[in-house]
Amino acid sequence: MTSRRDQSVWILSPREEEVPQPPTLFAQRPDHLSGLDVVLLGNAKLNVDVVLRELGRRLVDDYGVGSVTYLEKEVAGKPADRALLAIVRARAGAVLTGVGD
Repeated sequence: MTSRRDQSVWILSPREEEVPQPPTLFAQRPDHLSGLDVVLLGNAKLNVDVVLRELGRRLVDDYGVGSVTYLEKEVAGKPADRALLAIVRARAGAVLTGVGD
């Protein structure tokens, strides 16, 4: 027979120690979309192209966006590669990204 003392339960916290983080810098937001060149960046998931193409159409029709460029990452689970980000920086007055499925 096992004594009550031998039936200890250990409770572990999954939280890490808090480490101070530098403030996050966000991209500057445009005041309006009219005339801007917008990049729509897909994540290579199913149907993201359908959603982003409709969004692109509406941005042009409803908000007067100057142009829409559709780009796509190679893999959803990884950041965009440097070459793709260079294209985004060169073409974009604004960038929108989307998730499919």
